[in-house]
Formats: sequence, C-alpha cells, structure tokens
Amino acid sequence: SPVLAAPPRSNPGSATHHELMMHLALTNNNPDMLALLIISNKVSADAPIGQRALRPLHIAVPRKKMVMMLLENKANLAMVDSLRRTPLHHAAMLIISSTRRAYIEPQSSSNSPKIDDLSWLWEAAKSRKLLNAPDHQGNTALHLLITSAQPQRTHKQQNSSSRSSETEMRLEMEERFNLGVIDSVCAALLNARANPCARNLKGDTPLYVAARRGALSVAMRLIDAGGLALEVTNEGRQSWVEVATGEVKAHLLHEPSIFIAALKKAMDGKTHRPL
Repeated sequence: SPVLAAPPRSNPGSATHHELMMHLALTNNNPDMLALLIISNKVSADAPIGQRALRPLHIAVPRKKMVMMLLENKANLAMVDSLRRTPLHHAAMLIISSTRRAYIEPQSSSNSPKIDDLSWLWEAAKSRKLLNAPDHQGNTALHLLITSAQPQRTHKQQNSSSRSSETEMRLEMEERFNLGVIDSVCAALLNARANPCARNLKGDTPLYVAARRGALSVAMRLIDAGGLALEVTNEGRQSWVEVATGEVKAHLLHEPSIFIAALKKAMDGKTHRPL
C-alpha cells in the first residue's frame, strides 16, 4: 500500500482527527468504521489524505467492498494524486500484492485461489477516457499492470541460486500465478476498452512492456486485441521484436526464438489499430 504521511495529533471531533480515523478504517479494511464516518458527514468520500494528495479510493483499491461503499457515497474515480494517478492506476499496480495472500493461503474448498480480474472496477469507470488516462509518465492502467510483472528468470539464474529445489519450485509456481493474475486482469481491462496501443512518454505501448518482461501470454493477448505497434519507439528506436530479442533475452525461461515465433504466429491475420 502507498506510504502515507502521519497526520499531526488532534483533538477528538476535529477535522484532522476524523481524517486520521478514515485513514485507519481504510488501511485496516474496516468498512463499518468507514461507513460511520461518511454517513455521519464527519469526512468527505473524496477527502485528500497525506502529502501525496491520495484520496480514499486510492487507498481502498482493489478491495471491492470498500471501493463500492465509497462509490455509493459519490467518491470520484477520476481524482488524481500528486503523480496524476487515478484509483484505477493504483488498482493495476497493487493487484499482485493484494492477491499474494490468496496464493499463500488458498481456500481449502478449492484447488487454486480465486482471481479477481477487477472487471467490476473497470466497468465502474464507465468512461474509456478515464480508463486510458495517463499518469505523469504517460502510463495508463494497462501499462502499470504489465509493469508489475517481474521479468522471468533464466534456467541459468535458477540453477546458480543457492536456494533449495523446493524453494525454487515454490518461487516458480508463484511467478506463474502472478503472471496468470496479470493476464486475467489484462483481459478484463481490454474487454472494458482499455487501449492496447496507448503510448507513454517514452513511446512504449503495453506490448513493449510485455516484451521486456517476457510475458508471452500477455503479449499474445495484446496482439489479439489489436495491440500491434511495429513502429520504433520515441526513445529507444527499437521495434518490439528487437526489444523481445534483446532486453528480454536475459530474462526468458525459454529461448527468445520461441518467444518471437509464438508472437509472430499470433500476428497472422492481425491488423494494426490506428495510434
């Protein structure tokens, strides 16, 4: 969760005191306290918190019950923090950490933890413009989601590790689970009309980010959604194919040639979306 500046001491009943209580309700996932504060008009559902101008929604995402309570009380999903990030940006960045507990402690009634693709949140945005809003670096929620994927380790990196085989197996399974979460949320974002061809200030599209991370399933999904962007980037002057064969080479679990071949096969019959 984002690090917040601690508010100064205050007297019970003061505005600052109520903001502190809201902060505690949000960080401790206490919807009852949050509801009491809002219903009693002690705080606004859009009250800024801390030096980064975070709003309650920025802290509440991606917890559905807390978010829906704030939205029902007229919280605004378009509010931005000091980095021009909306709650949608924060949800995309935090989805991996929020599902980590589900992976570590899966429900006994299921063989695998349930993945929340946040489709309810993307649908709540109701605006394609909001869904594709850029932050201070030009990144959309889709960019930040894919950026949260850790570059896959090579077999050489795994074999040179001093960790036990059991630990390595657990880490590999967790990496696959995380990539599955990102792929699932990516699908929901695209279904809600996130732009797969959006460029950040470096000129990178989500496909470039997926290529750098070696996220094959995500890259193929972006291509299938019309996310082809073969033009060079504004900064690196590289095509995504060059990115995949170059920067990704050190991170792929499989040979880069396999990665590229799979992507080129996915490209067959696909056309470019206008940028």
